[in-house]
Parts: sequence; C-alpha cells; structure tokens
Amino acid sequence: MSWDINNIPKGWMKAKISDLCYLGRGRVISSNEIAQNKGEYPVYSSQTSNNGIFGYLNTYDFDGEYVTWTTDGAHAGTVFYRNGKFNCTNVCGTLKAKSSDIIDMKFLSIALGLRTKSEVFIASGNPKLMNNVVAQIEIIFPESLDKQHRIAAEIGEKLFSVEKARQAAVEQLDATHIIKQAYLREAFADGKGEHVQLGDVCNKRIELISSSHNGEMVYIDISSVDSTQKRIVSTSLIPVKGAPSRAKQILTPHDILLSTVRPNLNAVAINNIYECDTLTVASTGFCILRCKPELNYKYLFYFCLSERFVNSLTNIAKGSSYPAVLASEVYEQMIPLQPIGEQRRIAAKIEERFNTVEKVTQTLIEQLDTINALPAAILRQAFGGWMQERV
Repeated sequence: MSWDINNIPKGWMKAKISDLCYLGRGRVISSNEIAQNKGEYPVYSSQTSNNGIFGYLNTYDFDGEYVTWTTDGAHAGTVFYRNGKFNCTNVCGTLKAKSSDIIDMKFLSIALGLRTKSEVFIASGNPKLMNNVVAQIEIIFPESLDKQHRIAAEIGEKLFSVEKARQAAVEQLDATHIIKQAYLREAFADGKGEHVQLGDVCNKRIELISSSHNGEMVYIDISSVDSTQKRIVSTSLIPVKGAPSRAKQILTPHDILLSTVRPNLNAVAINNIYECDTLTVASTGFCILRCKPELNYKYLFYFCLSERFVNSLTNIAKGSSYPAVLASEVYEQMIPLQPIGEQRRIAAKIEERFNTVEKVTQTLIEQLDTINALPAAILRQAFGGWMQERV
C-alpha cells in the first residue's frame, strides 16, 4: 500500500509534527570532549551503525522519550526512537511529545520514518533535513493510544530481527576491512625502505585552470569519490566559464585524489578519467598527489589506504564539526620509499590480494543492500495493514 497522507482511515487523524512535538537540536560534541569526559551516557551522531552511537559522556542533555533524526549527510532523514538519558550531536534533530496522551513516541518514530526520506533536500551535495521542514511534515495516526502501542510493538519486533541480520552482515564486512589492513601493515612495515616526506616524491605544483581555458571540462567534486569503494563513481561535464570557484586543479592520468575536508576526510581515489581532448579538473577539496619517477602511483594509492596514513591525517585534522587538513600537512607525511621495481611488485601483490577479498566484500554488500531495503518494506506493509482497520 502506498503512503497517502490524505487517505485517513476511520479512527485515525492527521497532524503536523509541530502540533505534536517540541523540536530541538543536539550540540557540537567533539571526540576530544568525549575522550576527556568518559561516562555512561550515549552520544548519538549522524551515523546509523551501532544505533548511531558516537561515544559516551559523563553528563547528559536529554532525559526521557524522544524521537531523533539525522539532519545532515548521507543518512539525512533516518529516524530513531530514544529513551533514557543521552546526548546527541548538532547533526541530530530532536522531538519531544507535547502530550503523551495523544502520541506514542515509538509509533511516531515509525510514522515519521515513512515520510522523512522524501523530504530530504539533496541539491546542495550534502543532503539535509532541517527542523523547519520536519515541523511541517504531516503524519496520520490512530486516535487510540492502545492501537499506537500495538502497531509499534508488532513492527518493532520485525525490525529487531532485521537489525540482527544487518549487524551480522556488517561484522562480516568489518572482517574484510581488517584483512585488508593486515595486508597493508605487512607491505608498509617499519624498516622497509627509507622514509621520506610525500612532498619529496610528489610534484606539489599543480596547474590551475585560468581564463585562457575554454569549452567544457570534466569536473570531479568531493562527492564524486566513493569513500568505501575508493574510486571515482561520478563526474560532471560542465562549461569552463561559470564553473564553481572550487573547480581549479587540472588533473593528469594516475593522479591520486585525497579528500582533505568533511564529509569525506581521507577519501582517496586514482584519477582514471583519461579523455585526452577533455580537460579534467578537481575540486580544491582534494590534495592532488602526483608521483615523481621514483614513486609508483599504485604503491602510493595503497599506502594512502593504510591505517597508519589515515590515522596520521585524522590526528592532525583541525575543527570539531568540520575537521580538515591542509595540503601542506599531507605533503609532510612520511612514506617508506623502496626501489621502484619493488614498489611495483608490492602494489601488484596487494592488488591481487585485495581483488580476492573484494569478491567476498561485494557479495556482502549486496546482502546488506537487500537487508537495508527490508525495513521500509516492512513498515509500509505492516502500517498499511493497520490502516485497513485491523482489530
């Protein structure tokens, strides 16, 4: 049954979220604050894994039954039911019932979850669902609180089973990541090669687009790089004149694009756009690593995937809400430099091993995609059944 906000069954009613709830927002909570104030009260963030838990503090900002939703990023519009003492970051919106005699908060989380995804604003490149939009969303719900309780209990039981299956798939995916990192630790272990700064083995002078360039260009923005697949998944063909101000860095084949800004800090990919007649340009949100003859580009790419490198950049990133690093700081990072022939051998061996793991990973991703699609189907089917005046 499709959602029809105007099709109100007998015994049900319609209301805006602002009529039912007080709307609020979380606050900026940094990883440093969590590290210095460890406690028992969860901090919820924009993520959906592990129920969105970012960490734990020794104080809490909220106490009681709430519904929260993710306001920014890839998971914008994801809705959660919360109960107890907790905190949430500034990328979480909060709802508190104006009257517990009208709406059951577990039911609200279900009904709202059926509506939010269609309200997410995505044109900015960073999906958003702000408080003012949520306030105007209309939901339908049974007048009977008892019926709201029963709907929430029935659907909640089914969703619990789906979540168990999802967690199992996620754990298996995490295992593939651990295996890959083990390969990278072996390849880039201390003592293998002379350690040099990236700036010594990469060309730091990247040509910038100028007024002399005309026609069209292939543009690679931050969102063009899939941080999971580590490759360029989308590009835009746009006129050079009138291009975004951040579209400046001219690329050559095999350049390594390393994102230095939120939301994809440390996302990395190899430029595989080789149209000879078309200018290819990257956002200034990337640090471009262009290898000198003594450095193999695949060797560098795999080094950029290593936890050793990722953690190093993460530790120097500045900004609690929008962590970022400077290109100059990237060039200061150390890399073990071995003879070029050995670099090629190491890169080929890593690639072979990664390809084997990737086959398993892809199967797990497909399973997870199927599992992730189940909640929406369960919600609509079960919710629709109740709308047909089930007793």
